[in-house]
Amino acid sequence: MEDSTGPARRQPPPTPVPDALEHLAQELRVLKESTGLSLVTLAQRTHVSKSSWHRYLNGDQLPPRSAVGALAHIARADTASVLAKWDAAQRDADQRPIPATDEPSTPMPDTPQPSLARGKWLSAIGVAGLLAVVTTAGFLCLFRASGSVTAPVLPAACHGKACEGRSPDKTCERDARTESTAADAGFAVQLLFSPSCAAVWSVVRAPASESREVSIRDNQRELTASHTDGGPANRTSPMLAASDPHGMTACAKVGGKLACTGLDGTHDDLDDPPRR
Repeated sequence: MEDSTGPARRQPPPTPVPDALEHLAQELRVLKESTGLSLVTLAQRTHVSKSSWHRYLNGDQLPPRSAVGALAHIARADTASVLAKWDAAQRDADQRPIPATDEPSTPMPDTPQPSLARGKWLSAIGVAGLLAVVTTAGFLCLFRASGSVTAPVLPAACHGKACEGRSPDKTCERDARTESTAADAGFAVQLLFSPSCAAVWSVVRAPASESREVSIRDNQRELTASHTDGGPANRTSPMLAASDPHGMTACAKVGGKLACTGLDGTHDDLDDPPRR
């Protein structure tokens, strides 16, 4: 009989559980393999560099939400399910604490103290400079009161209905999120949403030499911008008021091809047969 008092068997160490980023990277690798595309072709189809995709597929870096949505669309996968894994990886990254650094602080070198005479001269110069600043400020106030100087007027931030029909500016672009992407018609069209402005709009990324028509719509409204000059500044639609990007569709027509994208599974172009 075995001695029950003998040494206990050593248990194998627990298998580490992959984090949300690794789960996402595994999903992206499966999707990439299912497309049969090389990294070079994938980079061209999604407008994301080859080196970036290499980091995303290895789990070294969290990819942009738009890149994940574009790959899911090319692979004809369930975009909502794939983006849910991206959301989990984003939450996991937000909750991780920032590690403290152990680097010792560098002591400041000793600086020689100025002599008493030099200190008096520096004090005199400082007083003179302060008087000059105060005097200049006083003159500016007088000029403003008389209307000779006009202070710059900053654009007011819009919200909701106040944004509708306007072109997106830096105020709304500051927190804009790319919610959905279609990138398989020779160009890319994206649906953008700004929570602070409560507005959506579409952005097209196409060769600069081509004209384009960019629109944003829901079931009842549609706003369109036509750009004959295909420069980089002419690539957005007007804004449409929306508290939520669901139900919104971004479309672009470039070179006779139409592509649309939205969170509700809208990914169409003219090369596809009509959907029933």
